[in-house]
Amino acid sequence: MTTQLQNPKKFKYEDVKSTIVQIIDKMPPGSKMPSERHLARSNQCNMQTVRKALSLLADEGLVERRIGAGTFVADPNQVQPLTKHVGILLHDKADNYALRISGNLSNTAREKNITLHTQLISDFGDSADHAIKQLAKEDCPCAIVPWLPPDQTQQLGELVRRSPIPLNVPVALPGLDKHYFSDPRTFGVSGSRYTKIAGQYLHQLGCKTIAYVGPLLHDNVFLERRIIGYTMFCAEYELDNQCHLVNREVGRMDRLAKHLAQYRGSLGVICYDDEHAIRLMTAMHKIGMQAPKDFAILGWNNTEAAQTTDPPLSSFYGDYEHPANWMLKNAIGLAHGNVVQEQNPKPMYLKIRDSCGSSLRSSSERDELLNQIGLTEKPHQGQDHE
Repeated sequence: MTTQLQNPKKFKYEDVKSTIVQIIDKMPPGSKMPSERHLARSNQCNMQTVRKALSLLADEGLVERRIGAGTFVADPNQVQPLTKHVGILLHDKADNYALRISGNLSNTAREKNITLHTQLISDFGDSADHAIKQLAKEDCPCAIVPWLPPDQTQQLGELVRRSPIPLNVPVALPGLDKHYFSDPRTFGVSGSRYTKIAGQYLHQLGCKTIAYVGPLLHDNVFLERRIIGYTMFCAEYELDNQCHLVNREVGRMDRLAKHLAQYRGSLGVICYDDEHAIRLMTAMHKIGMQAPKDFAILGWNNTEAAQTTDPPLSSFYGDYEHPANWMLKNAIGLAHGNVVQEQNPKPMYLKIRDSCGSSLRSSSERDELLNQIGLTEKPHQGQDHE
């Protein structure tokens, strides 16, 4: 859905534009739109207002106006947007998840004949400022930050506020909602929901004690949402809350492993990401505990490391192409003074491997188990298939 940037006064064409987007969302590419006269009548406005709205939508690549023929729903693979160059600010600490998003951004941009200009940055301070100046020289009217280290949310917000070109970011920042590629009201919702579902999944597998393991960070909305989901799960199933946040101190994960060892045979663990899951599996192995015999464990993001660890790690993941597409759409929209945000985030999936033990069950048993909690296992392009 596309909405105009907030103004002190709400103009009629903004409302009309929003209404037309709702029509576009229900029509396949290439379909002919209702006439301007029909749109004016249904929106109780004059035709000039409709033309203004359609002009903005044409700039954003959502419709194609053909002289003498009418207005048609655009094919995103064929429309040539006004913005030909888009910048990417890629943090040098980028993990596998960030690199996958960046890879999908490249594919999406190539399909739209947009040239991406990537600048590697070491922080959201001087390094990012220098990179943005370079992107501006390369005719990039906007840029995308596809990922940020979880402890640098505040620094990213400060960068967005001072940047001379608009930035699309992967998180909803206070007071900067328009820079997030999705409806801010949906931010973190899937994290909470699927953390709760992860708990249900482990509980269905027979785990009596279910822990959550994540990073010790402040002001991390992703983490906060997932902890909410985990806490809700514990309350609903009347389980002890075993939320453990660990820093990178040497030995911290080893101490946690020794604590969790008392639940051998009945323990399930939900992790913030694959990295924390693999760290815990390594620490458990040091004290003679092996997944899935002694405990079940789930990761998040389904990185390449999840496939190669011993045992291979079951992990939640989403569709990388979908957010990459909307990041690019919103960046281009911001360059033209508009907000183009995703309204309906895609579901997440679970890649089942050996770390939770369910891979040992028959396909029918696994399908029944997943259906009970409203979850599916869907192979993704670039992932290993069973």
